[in-house]
Parts: sequence; structure tokens; C-alpha cells
Amino acid sequence: MKAQYAPHQTRRNKLLKQLAPGSVAVLFSAEHQLRNNDVDYYLTGFNEPHAVLVLIPGRDQGQVILFCQDRDPLMETWNGKRLGWRRAKQVLGVDQAFDIETLDEAVPSLISGTEKLFALWGQNEESDQLLMHWVKQVQRKVRSGVVAPTEFLALGELLHEMRLHKDTDEVAAMQRAADISANAHIRAMRCCQPGMKEYQIQAEVEYEFQRNGCTFAYPSIVGGGANSCILHYVENQSVLKSGDLLLIDAGAEYQSYAADITRTFPVNGEF
Repeated sequence: MKAQYAPHQTRRNKLLKQLAPGSVAVLFSAEHQLRNNDVDYYLTGFNEPHAVLVLIPGRDQGQVILFCQDRDPLMETWNGKRLGWRRAKQVLGVDQAFDIETLDEAVPSLISGTEKLFALWGQNEESDQLLMHWVKQVQRKVRSGVVAPTEFLALGELLHEMRLHKDTDEVAAMQRAADISANAHIRAMRCCQPGMKEYQIQAEVEYEFQRNGCTFAYPSIVGGGANSCILHYVENQSVLKSGDLLLIDAGAEYQSYAADITRTFPVNGEF
């Protein structure tokens, strides 16, 4: 396992200790359009879509099972490289990894023998339906002595408490995001001059983010004069005039932890 994924393994172990014996937790990765609340990433550090994480405390063959996409040279040409399930165990530190194509066949056997099913119920209708489809498959075998889940519990309560209390790695990431964001705002103040365009200042801010390994946490607001009074101004096209104030609302995101800073200063440098 690569060292950068050690904190995620620590979080998984912490969560596993909170799951009662005879329980299973199933987490679906966020789809591409989701921007926040990506719990699967919080527990794995794995940011590819179409993945499912299964946690089964006390399972002899391994407590942490990941299903993800296989390598595909053609698709990777368009969308970038995939980790692939064969490398996931080594890189991410999970106990077992399988092709996502085997998910429908594998999960019923994984949840068989458990009584409590933890999931993020209500967040995605398709995921909820898929979980209940697997449960019904197991329930059909109850007469032959198979144990099927009978309690359906909200995993969010456990995860929200975990995420509320930041570990040292999270605090360090938040601090770095804040420091880089602050430096970007200072850069904007130093380079700002009358006659520049708002988007030029935006470019300076976001350059500082990206040259330090960050993305921007949200669309940057750079509004001069009357534009500074538009709450969600994002056009950033106007000319900056001497005597006007410039408002910048921009924050860097580092390793999925975001800063959020707003500052207002005179375009010409003098109040």
C-alpha cells in the first residue's frame, strides 16, 4: 500500500470497529456529477467513478472489499488511466479487489450471513434499489438456513461523527489549502492595477492555486466596483477602475479539503 493511502486505511479500521458483529456496510462511489459528500473517497482515497466498497467486520477472507473498473486502454485514451482492480489491493491497501462487472454476482454472497446492512440510504435511488435487489436474492434462501439482513441502518450517522473530528492528515491538508489560498489573495493584491480585467486577476489567483498542486474549490468571484455587490458574480469580464473596490471570493482545494476566503481592497492600492 502506498503511504498516501494510510490515513484512509486508518479511517476504515475505525469505522469497522463501530460496526456490530454480523453486519455489513456497502458504499457506492460518487458519480461524476457529484461534487461533495464523496464518502467512498474519504475511506479509500480512490477517486474513480463506478466503484463500490464493502466492509464486513470479522470476515476471515478480508474485511475490506473494493469493486472497481478494470483497465481499458481504449477508454483510458479518452478519459485518463484507471487503477484497475488488479492493482487496487497493493495501492489502496484493501483486503480484496474485484472487477465491478462481478458486483451483481458477488454482493449477495457477501451480505449473506449478516443481519445488519449499513448504507447511505436515500442518497441515490438507483443504489437503494440495487441494494434491496441483492437483499431479496439472499432472502429467497432463508428457508434453506441462510441468514439475510433484517435491519437496514444509516451509515451516515457513524461517518458524520468521524468526519466531524479531523485527524492530523486532514488538519494538515486544510492548513495547506488555507495557506495557498491566502498567498493567492496576496498575489492578487500585489499585481492589481487600474485598467486590468477582472479575469486577469482571477488568472493570477488560480495560477497560485495550481502551481502549488491545488484546484479551485468553487468558481472564483472577482468583482470590481458595482460587480462586487453581486453575490454570485462569476462573469469576471469588466475593467478595473481606479477608485473602485475589488472583491475576491476564492479558495484553493488541496487533497479534497477546501479553503474559502473573501477579501475586498482598492484597485489602485489606496483606500
